[in-house]
Amino acid sequence: MENEMIDKTKSSETSFWKSLFSFKGRNRRSEYWLTNIFANFLAVPSNIMSESDNASLLIIALLLCIPIVIIHVANVVKRCHDLGQSGVFGLILIIPFVNVIYCVYLAFFKGELNDNQYGLSPYKNDK
Repeated sequence: MENEMIDKTKSSETSFWKSLFSFKGRNRRSEYWLTNIFANFLAVPSNIMSESDNASLLIIALLLCIPIVIIHVANVVKRCHDLGQSGVFGLILIIPFVNVIYCVYLAFFKGELNDNQYGLSPYKNDK
């Protein structure tokens, strides 16, 4: 029984790390929030280094930003998939003022309860 729990924990940890850069599948609200928080914590060293006048630190800060941006974009795409929309709808986030409304929609609205064209429902085990 304990081994099954450990295996499930390991597989969920592995799937989290693998899914960070994946644009396939669906993210429920909790995964969306946790991934955003994780990526923002990753951005802290980059933000600190960007305050420097040292050119090499600025280059390192820029290089750190690349995976962080990919994580955020992948997270938005998967959240759009959970809501039954194409990931292209994430481009709405570049439109001023509309982006605030769409962010609220992504962050707080429940996704489709059934499987959709983007993947299996992450809500199947919820009762």
